[in-house]
Amino acid sequence: MSVSDKYFQFPLAAIRLNKNLNDVDDDLRQFTIAQIVDYCLQVTADNAHDRDPDEVEDVAEAYHEEHPGTEKPKSREVQRIFWAAEVLGVAIQSPINRPAMRAIQQKIDNVPGGRRMVRVRADLLWDARDSKRWCWRDFAILCAIYAGVGDRDRHRLSFDFINTMANGCSNAGELARGVHSDLLLTRRQVRSTIESLDSRKLYVRASLDGRRMWYSNRMSQPELMESLVEEKVQQTEARKGQREITLAMQRAIEQRLGGASR
Repeated sequence: MSVSDKYFQFPLAAIRLNKNLNDVDDDLRQFTIAQIVDYCLQVTADNAHDRDPDEVEDVAEAYHEEHPGTEKPKSREVQRIFWAAEVLGVAIQSPINRPAMRAIQQKIDNVPGGRRMVRVRADLLWDARDSKRWCWRDFAILCAIYAGVGDRDRHRLSFDFINTMANGCSNAGELARGVHSDLLLTRRQVRSTIESLDSRKLYVRASLDGRRMWYSNRMSQPELMESLVEEKVQQTEARKGQREITLAMQRAIEQRLGGASR
């Protein structure tokens, strides 16, 4: 991640609230996303020790100049916090909320195998926290789709899998162990939310057969369709080639058997 990139990356477990997604009010939505921001800020700052010290110091100084209300960075830790703020596009609030990092880490620890990550653009995260047009259900479904695609260009996702991840779980086993079935959305609710988010151009999706749906937050709609068509053509040609090989082998066997019988 370069300083010019403004993305937040956080564990999927951070969105697990053990509530029906329709029952999360605006206050809890804003509080939870604010916790995610604090977590990302602290983690990014802690990871800055792997960066060039001069680079971190330069970014910290630049951040201070652009935000005169902040204290001039003195310690190495403060420089890392300012560097992280610039990387993530975060407005520094004093003091940095370290308890938020511990709270989210506890959520991760309480989810067996819950290590799947979500990567969301900074402007989307701010909008999801502050705008009334977002509800928690929208945000959780979006995180589920982004986490499902992961670092791939595209990935096939089912409604059930999206529903699972929208509840902060990585697979059906985690969901069965940790989330009561009464808290889950219906398939119709998942479908309507996906269609609503799709209309806002937050990702693209496509299907070649009307059943299996592919999602991408890195490709355009034409690129996604072209990649699916190309993959289908390659699969068809591979099967055709395999059939020809099989037929050739059968003919060879028949010829040998015929020759042996004479």
